[in-house]
Parts: sequence; structure tokens; C-alpha cells
Amino acid sequence: AKLKKAQDMMEQQILEARQMNGQLRTLSAHMENVREEERLHIAREMHDELGQLLTGFKMEVYLLKRKLKGYENTEIAEKIHSLENAAGEAIQFVRKLSSELRLGPLEDLGLVAALEWYCGEFTKRYHIPVTFQSAVAGLPVSPLVRTGLFRIYQESLTNIARHAQSTQVDVNFSVTNNSLLLTIKDNGRGFNADSSEKRKTLGLLGMKERAIMIGASLKITSTPDKGTTVEI
Repeated sequence: AKLKKAQDMMEQQILEARQMNGQLRTLSAHMENVREEERLHIAREMHDELGQLLTGFKMEVYLLKRKLKGYENTEIAEKIHSLENAAGEAIQFVRKLSSELRLGPLEDLGLVAALEWYCGEFTKRYHIPVTFQSAVAGLPVSPLVRTGLFRIYQESLTNIARHAQSTQVDVNFSVTNNSLLLTIKDNGRGFNADSSEKRKTLGLLGMKERAIMIGASLKITSTPDKGTTVEI
């Protein structure tokens, strides 16, 4: 009788834990949607307000440069030229960051094309070649899955740029056993996956959290000096 009572209690606790886990996942998905809306709002503000301010500043510098044309003080001319270049770079940076925040290519091009597009943007920014291969086309996925997968992909490449010291990245997107498989592999310095798991780094935790929210599994394989492979 005691064993039966204990078993019933354990089954009840397991059921409650599963229900709580489901509620936490629902809450996490809601919070992620809120974050995406905030990113969209910030992207609009950056593009509309900050972008216009920087464009206006660049125009003022250009007009000042025209008025001072022929002025013999080379130091001032060089400063104005430097300001003009800095304003141009700031405008490009705002546009790039705004595009990443609002997921414009993902909405306009679809998942596969957006993944390939981001490879090119990553290479331009960090000068690390990325090879993209995909056997997937016309993929019908929900906005939650599409956004979550793209964000995990962004975080994976960002980690490579920050930590891997890699000279080549290979990305493969395919369908295996009726499941989508996105693989990101670099030839960088790698790390001890076991010790990183124990430290629970925020980047890896964020990737795992996103994977759970979209019903995916995340596997990270890495060995010091032999690169890292991320499979979603």
C-alpha cells in the first residue's frame, strides 16, 4: 500500500513537472515574441530617427566642405574629410544593424535565401569565408520556427567570429529522416564542450532555449584545435 501510494505521488509529481515545463516553454515563446517585437521597434527607430540624424549631419559636413573649398588650412580640410567618412560609416552601420534586428531578409526572401544572404553579410563583416549548401526549397515553416532557427544561426556565426579564430565556415541545410538539419562547421581553435556545458555560458544557453522553443534539438561537438560543429 505504501509503495502504491509513493508511486501515485511520484506519477502526480511527474505530471505536474511536465505541465509546468509546458507552461514555461509557452512563457518562453511569448517572451521571445515580445523580444522580437522590441527588436522591430528599435530597428524602426534606428532607421527613421538615428538614420535621418546621421544623414543630416553628413549633409551639413558636405556643405561645410563645399564652402571651405580652396581654403588652404590642410589640417581643417583633413578633419572635415574624416568627419564625412565617419558619418558615412555610421550610416552604413545603422542600416546593417537595423536590417539584422528587423529580420528584413527573412521576411522578404524566406528562410533558405535569408540563411544564404547572411553568409555573405558575415563574410563582408568579418572576412571569414562561408560556404552555404542547401537541398531545401520552398520550405513551409511557421514564423516562430523560422525566426528561432535564424536567430540560432546568427548566434552560431557570431560565436565563430568572436572566439573561433576560424578561416573557413561550412553551412549545410538539408532534410534527413523527415527532419530539417542545419549544420554549421568551422575549422577554428575549438573548445572543451564538456567544461563549457558545466559553465553554462549565456550564448549556448540562449541557443538551447531557442531550440527548445521551436521543437528542435541542439548538438554542439568541439575539440580543442579541431574546430566546432553545431547541429540543429
